[in-house]
Amino acid sequence: MRLFKTGDIHQKFGGSSMTKVEGRVVRINRPNQFVYTIFSDLTNFAANLPSDMLERSEVRVTPNTLVGKVQGFELGIEVLQRTPFEKIEYKHYGNSPIEFNIDVNMTYVSPSSCDFQFIVRANIPAMLKFMIVGKLQEAVDKITDQIEQATSAIP
Repeated sequence: MRLFKTGDIHQKFGGSSMTKVEGRVVRINRPNQFVYTIFSDLTNFAANLPSDMLERSEVRVTPNTLVGKVQGFELGIEVLQRTPFEKIEYKHYGNSPIEFNIDVNMTYVSPSSCDFQFIVRANIPAMLKFMIVGKLQEAVDKITDQIEQATSAIP
């Protein structure tokens, strides 16, 4: 059962404005081509999720889209644009109650390393902003930490 479709939540909870949440810049000891390859194909994410989570969240994935249910809401992302070895832009996809974009930035440092940053822009209704922004920042920070740990563990 879908509670809201994109746009409904803004009518119910008042006007909204674009909110930008940035993860910290982390140095990854991998070439930017390596990082780009991982993030440019969304099937890479589903391949690393536990099978029970894939089933429970009803995850559907293609190289360009990833959709699943989270706490009753359908959330999804779609690749909007790829700039080889520098940036991948995603946008909300499916029946997401909030419009959002995600940027994954990779900056060349050396042949064997790059700087990585995860940025989320979300169109959050003003009345919900105080409840959502802190949780969104926590999620971005956690994702950044996990990416830093995962890439440092690869030999």
